Amino acid sequence: MVIKLSALVVSYNDAEDLSRCLRSLAFCDELVVIDVGSQDASCEIARENGAKVVLHPHVPFAEKAHAFGAAQCHNPWVLLADPDMEFPAWVGERLPRMIERYEAQGLGLVILPTISYGPEGPISYGRKAGRRGRPLAFHRDRVEIPGYLHYRGFRERDGFISLGLVSPAGDGVRHYAMENVRDILNKYRRYLPYEAESRYGIGQRFSWGGLIGEIYGKLKQDVRQRAYRDPRALFIMLYQIINIWRAYMALRAYERQVTSSVPPEGN
Repeated sequence: MVIKLSALVVSYNDAEDLSRCLRSLAFCDELVVIDVGSQDASCEIARENGAKVVLHPHVPFAEKAHAFGAAQCHNPWVLLADPDMEFPAWVGERLPRMIERYEAQGLGLVILPTISYGPEGPISYGRKAGRRGRPLAFHRDRVEIPGYLHYRGFRERDGFISLGLVSPAGDGVRHYAMENVRDILNKYRRYLPYEAESRYGIGQRFSWGGLIGEIYGKLKQDVRQRAYRDPRALFIMLYQIINIWRAYMALRAYERQVTSSVPPEGN
């Protein structure tokens, strides 16, 4: 059985990165770019690189367009990519073989190793250092795609399995997501209004214990990755504490709003 892959990219004013991303996905049988209102040359660049461009109303983050995008793909197996990602050639060699080997056993989702890059190269310090797994390849009929922030709730359906793709030592999908601290802080601020809906949607509820536990867990990861050795990583670590606090306060307010809008039983 020959496994055919469709690559899915959601783009918004990503002309600077999009060409590099699409060229690295040349091993896929289909390239689909969902454009959510770009005002730069993103659509033209996508078409120049052989992608099918589908227009979609603007959404505040890419996950909200993933389900729509998956439905536009001809192949059931879809490889997700952010415009600022670059896929090494071994993904095109190993991923189809893995899918072919385990599909009959119910494979629905594949975790790929990713490496975050900054202007100077791979991130060396802080929670984003090293290789981290991200769910990037999936069978569209075997996963849940709820469209929540940070891939929350994006998982295999009951009865199917997820597996991690083995990579060459020290290698992974390159993610050029950390240009500078200002961009990172702007991203945190842009996403904050959607944190409550996302967390509530996957069943998370406000508690002081949950707030303290999440802060402790993030700090532990950052300290383990020696964030204190890099001023940028240290600043982001401290700002993350503020951001988690804000997210939990937003969740508490969201819960109260949802509770007050539910009519009493018997009415």
